[in-house]
Amino acid sequence: MVRRMSFVACLLARCIHVRSVFDSSSVSFADLNHFPHTFYFTVTPHAPLLDSYPHVKAWWERLMARPSMKKLGATMAAAAGANKP
Repeated sequence: MVRRMSFVACLLARCIHVRSVFDSSSVSFADLNHFPHTFYFTVTPHAPLLDSYPHVKAWWERLMARPSMKKLGATMAAAAGANKP
């Protein structure tokens, strides 16, 4: 799982670095597409892997700073019984 997530994070970091679709003032379809997978990954013991990808980590922090995404994350955590990241 860590190997796959590392690969996905690497690809996501390249997309974030090259395209501004992840760096918008509004939530994009790309953000919504990656949100669930990243959210659930952040509640695993492997979450520190994101530290190796500063562009991905910055995107995640910007996204989680939005009230709508905090609310979605809380709903997902409650539904899954997961801890809040």
